Amino acid sequence: SKSKSKTMEVEEDSKAPQRTPAAVLVVSTALFDKLNGKGGAQTNFLNWKEFTLLCKYANASEKRAKELWKFSDKDQSGTLSRKEFFDFCAVESIWPTVCKIATQLRINEHAEQRDVAERLFQYLDKDNNSRLSWEEFAALCKSAGTDQNQAQKLWSETDVNLDGNLSFAEFSNFVARPDCWDVALKIHTSLLELSLQKSKGKVERVAQLMFDFLDGKGAFSTKDNLLRIDSFTLLCKEAGADEKRTELLFRQADKDNSGSLSRQEFLHFCARDDVWPSVVKIEAYITNKGYNTSS
Repeated sequence: SKSKSKTMEVEEDSKAPQRTPAAVLVVSTALFDKLNGKGGAQTNFLNWKEFTLLCKYANASEKRAKELWKFSDKDQSGTLSRKEFFDFCAVESIWPTVCKIATQLRINEHAEQRDVAERLFQYLDKDNNSRLSWEEFAALCKSAGTDQNQAQKLWSETDVNLDGNLSFAEFSNFVARPDCWDVALKIHTSLLELSLQKSKGKVERVAQLMFDFLDGKGAFSTKDNLLRIDSFTLLCKEAGADEKRTELLFRQADKDNSGSLSRQEFLHFCARDDVWPSVVKIEAYITNKGYNTSS
């Protein structure tokens, strides 16, 4: 009979690949790398907390997790080396379960990569033409701290059909690259945090503060509770938008084509996903500098 310490108490999958040393190495390495760092700093070992994540994926009880840990930690060091984890995954009764978990994690990661790519693509595609220009791509590289030469190298590697633009498919492949994924995920997380702030009502406060600051600041504007293109340009210039982009944004924000923005129109403009992060940064800068927004 099978040893109790060598089962994970999940339904075995008859479709698991053949348990060859090469297959075990692929699966155990993928799982080890996925778990490593989830319970602290990344090392060449798995700790108890990281191992319990695997057991949770397998629906193993805490008692069973402790039995499996004791069985796997051959040298009783309190950690699992890659060799110990390889041997654990290679156990006949455990192999189908770890294969199933590795497959599901890979599917989940692919889905996450696509979601991240979609959100970043929408954020970067400033002119909404479903393609990324070099300038739009360079903005992402700049956020990641990539220098100009490296950014151009990444561009040439990503623009596979050499048409001078990146399709969503090309950009998705770029985001999924092992050397790009962590940075893309970090930038995506920052955008999510900003969206969370926006969803909590911060957008109205920020938009009102920015409106009060810009109202009357233009060369040809007076403080009359309306924003005209000259005042609006000050915001766009601070965000790094050129004249052409500024004019496009103003036309999009000016819903009634009146030639000026009401508070409500400006509020809707600030709430845009591609605008909000820049507005938040500028608002924080103004607040920290102590500029008077009411004068």
